[in-house]
Amino acid sequence: MKQNSESHRQTLSQQSDELHSRSERIEHLKLMIEKLRHVIFGAKSEKILSQLGQLELQLEDDETTHTEVEASVELEGHGARGRTLRRAPMLSP
Repeated sequence: MKQNSESHRQTLSQQSDELHSRSERIEHLKLMIEKLRHVIFGAKSEKILSQLGQLELQLEDDETTHTEVEASVELEGHGARGRTLRRAPMLSP
């Protein structure tokens, strides 16, 4: 039982680390997209537009995966003896 509990804690910790990493990546992608949009405003380059489209797709994929992992963590947290686990607040970079 103790080993199962420790394994569960380790899994939750790993998922929490993954969520934090994905959150940082999402913020980074948002900043890159904003910078490229600023560049496009002055000069519309096909290459820049292509990069922007790719970054937006990456951002959408990362946000979807982040939401799925977050939901999974919440479900697992609720399964731990009926208690909910409290997530630490996300810090802005």
